[in-house]
Amino acid sequence: MSGPREIIQRLVDDRTGTVLVELIDALSTNVTHFFREDHHFKFMREKLLPDLVKRKKASGDATIRIWSAACSTGTEPYTIAIVVKEFFDSFLGWDFKILATDISTKVLGIGAKGIYSTKDLETVPKTYLTRYFRKIGGRHEEGGYQVNPELRNLVTFRRFNLLTQDYPFTRKFDLIFCRNVMIYFDQPTKNQILQSMQKHLHASGYLFTGHAESLGRAVKGFKHVEPAIYIKV
Repeated sequence: MSGPREIIQRLVDDRTGTVLVELIDALSTNVTHFFREDHHFKFMREKLLPDLVKRKKASGDATIRIWSAACSTGTEPYTIAIVVKEFFDSFLGWDFKILATDISTKVLGIGAKGIYSTKDLETVPKTYLTRYFRKIGGRHEEGGYQVNPELRNLVTFRRFNLLTQDYPFTRKFDLIFCRNVMIYFDQPTKNQILQSMQKHLHASGYLFTGHAESLGRAVKGFKHVEPAIYIKV
């Protein structure tokens, strides 16, 4: 596409929606890496998961649902999967799933394949690299790794626009990651997204945002717990 006029004309002429998807893919910012903002995962291990399991067992509910919104290439949902797998060891008796969504079909394709370069995995501890990834590529190919099936099977990748008026989810989530995306929206839009997410969280469910995002301590429907961590009230 040579310029704005051609882009607009192609959008007008296209009846399939393909051009719009290509434009969104080109404009999307997808800076991410494994164990980004590790404080969140430490909180999951030490506080959130022990409390969640205790509450679930008390109520006889064996389902755990986590949503990684704006998941980019999948490093966030796979990091979540590693943390949860390390905590539970075995999922026997538990129905556990992670929904990973993004507006970019390009990055969703990368996440679904679960293939990453050696550089992409620099922030993954060696123990986890050995346990949850397998080396791919022959002697004459660029080296890389693929996420093991046991982790890939925990994550479902879907295209989703956070600005959708009515979120279509039938089950509520126990935890939502929505990090480093709301910085791109004005305050009314942030409020709309937060309201929608609050509606689809279980009571006492958690919302993790990006450390660079200024939501303030007083977010309607949420109580501030720690930096960039909120609980539904």
